[in-house]
Amino acid sequence: LTPPSKSNSAKIPSKLSAEELEEELFDMFLKTRFHASNVIGMAADSWLTLMDRFLTLGDERVEEKAEMKKKMLRLIDIYYDALDA
Repeated sequence: LTPPSKSNSAKIPSKLSAEELEEELFDMFLKTRFHASNVIGMAADSWLTLMDRFLTLGDERVEEKAEMKKKMLRLIDIYYDALDA
């Protein structure tokens, strides 16, 4: 394994022409869109598991449903943070 380099090889957006910026952004989109991310998958799987359980609980288990709702909202935040990364 090679240690990560400290230099940033990314181009400075303000130094790019409109066409270069569009191409750079599109390349970044393609890389992130089709790059597998374990964090995103784990958050989505956990959210689906909790949602299944949440939907099958009856109204008599209000406290448990409230706690599960908090967990689901936290997982949604993690999921979107991972998408933004």
